[in-house]
Amino acid sequence: MANCTNVGFAGSFTFNGQNILPSGKVCVLSGYVQSAATQTATVTNSTGVVVAQIQGVGGTTGTPVVMTSPSGKTNAFTADGNSYTITFTSTSGQTTRGLSASDNIAIGSTTYAASWTFITEDIPNGGDCDFNDATVSLTWNLLKG
Repeated sequence: MANCTNVGFAGSFTFNGQNILPSGKVCVLSGYVQSAATQTATVTNSTGVVVAQIQGVGGTTGTPVVMTSPSGKTNAFTADGNSYTITFTSTSGQTTRGLSASDNIAIGSTTYAASWTFITEDIPNGGDCDFNDATVSLTWNLLKG
């Protein structure tokens, strides 16, 4: 069995909202899941309040299923310029491992949109280490309306 517990981050990824999620911008959490275990992505603000959450469970192996917000939650929030943490959990029983990358769309010194993309492995102590159990994006646009 493979072991990928030394790859990526363990469960939670914290980023500074001022640099990554500019204050006043609408942020949207979206993703899909291919795992037979329920995958959840939760964004919390600097005070620990959940500001966005999506989850899903895959069906047939290799068939992606869109993650949606559970009842009472939303997949969008307005950034306040503080730090945020995105946490990935799975009903697999192990601490999810994640990989991340960011990218933006800019012309000159103006960034019009940016995103973080995360991929997860939900069974790092003996899984296949393919990091395809959930793929989640957190995006924002410069302009709204």
